[in-house]
Amino acid sequence: MISMRSWPVEVVLATGNRGKVREWERLLGDGAPVRLVLPSEVPPVEEDQDTYQGNALKKARSFLAGQDRPVLAEDSGLEVVSLGMAPGVRSARVAGSDPERIGWLLERLRGERDRRARFVCVAALAFPDGRSYTFRGELWGTIAERPMGDGGFGYDPVFMPLGLDVTLAQVGALKDRISHRARAARRLVLALPLVVE
Repeated sequence: MISMRSWPVEVVLATGNRGKVREWERLLGDGAPVRLVLPSEVPPVEEDQDTYQGNALKKARSFLAGQDRPVLAEDSGLEVVSLGMAPGVRSARVAGSDPERIGWLLERLRGERDRRARFVCVAALAFPDGRSYTFRGELWGTIAERPMGDGGFGYDPVFMPLGLDVTLAQVGALKDRISHRARAARRLVLALPLVVE
């Protein structure tokens, strides 16, 4: 168990995605009771589960080997209503690069009037003693007709949050307050005093 006297808690961030690393470092930066530690190497993990929770837990547990600290992993994706909530857990695997993935999405939505969508993130926190917890965040919006903005990563340039007329790639620092990942992070931070002893 981790002593309450050990705040901030050191947590290994289980990802090799530099965009996610930068975002989590901002989300769990100043004021959060967490100090992120990056792994010395990133073991390959096949994301073959049917749910974000399953993939996040699988990644977190795969990084636990040899660790004496908790591990934070996540899985996230984009769900588009008119595509039957696809691509979902396959969001990162529909093509080989961000521009190709955006092209894949816009091609399937060509001429489609219903462009409602949501981003989903599930963060998993796994402990060496076998305990694990998950935290979910969602952000609803619509898919733009074309990419706009050069901030963010993934599908950010075509995702317009509900109530805004710009994409996540254009909102700047606001993204760290409203994104699906930010909402999952807030739930994680709120739960830490309850799960860390």
